[in-house]
Amino acid sequence: MIIMNRKTELVKVPSNFLIKNVIIDDDIYKEGFIEIDRCLVDEIKKLWWIGIHTTGCCCGHNENVGFIQVERTDLQKMLDFGYEWYHDYSNDLGGNNRYDAFIPKSKCHCEKG
Repeated sequence: MIIMNRKTELVKVPSNFLIKNVIIDDDIYKEGFIEIDRCLVDEIKKLWWIGIHTTGCCCGHNENVGFIQVERTDLQKMLDFGYEWYHDYSNDLGGNNRYDAFIPKSKCHCEKG
């Protein structure tokens, strides 16, 4: 595990998971690493361990509610695990009509500023 800065870590994605929403021109991403907000790393790894395929996440940085996006095939699993829908997307990103993200259970411990 490589610490990118005090707020994120580079984490190796399980080899059987599709990697989406990454910059494939960067050699790091070609090797299956993605950058994750540090306060979400453990939660994301647990989701991967139980078979949830994530496609993006953000802790909210103490300014917004964070989110964890998942593959469509895993939506019901997230609800079964007690996750709540995330609906704070702006209208240009789908707004309340978007159903691919959930509110993390992990709390953001990022410093403001």
